[in-house]
Amino acid sequence: MSETFTKTMARNMFYGGSVFFFLLFVALTFDTMGALPKRDHRENITPQVALGKKVWEDNNCIGCHTILGEGAYFAP
Repeated sequence: MSETFTKTMARNMFYGGSVFFFLLFVALTFDTMGALPKRDHRENITPQVALGKKVWEDNNCIGCHTILGEGAYFAP
């Protein structure tokens, strides 16, 4: 089998696979960006919600608390 598998074939497989997966990544990115407005409920974000997120980030609560999920990393 090593006689039939050449360096040119290996190079072509590498380039072909790289192009294929790059195009797949781009297609999935566009699909996700198109689906986000329907899924993230951005119409429900009020100024109060945005301010709460800003307070959360300014006080560096991200390292030890979570808003969603189990409720705590290190603190209740």
